[in-house]
Amino acid sequence: MQVGLPAKDKPDVPDFARLSTADFIPHFRRGLEAMAGVLVDRRPTYFGAFLKNTFPNAKNFCSAVPEFVGNTTPECYSIGPTLETSM
Repeated sequence: MQVGLPAKDKPDVPDFARLSTADFIPHFRRGLEAMAGVLVDRRPTYFGAFLKNTFPNAKNFCSAVPEFVGNTTPECYSIGPTLETSM
């Protein structure tokens, strides 16, 4: 039984430090879209409504910024062992 989205190959990570400003956004956008993300390049008037309309099936909105309060925070997720515990 498959749960969630099918696996995709990860896009190559560009060397952002070597990209010009003009090349940065298109590379970032392609990588983000390959991972089912959406680049928000203009702030919507009602960000919460934008998220709900853009991702109508989402059950969880995790926010790491104070401008938008999601229903979870990054601290809610385990990121595996830290360097201190894995050494």
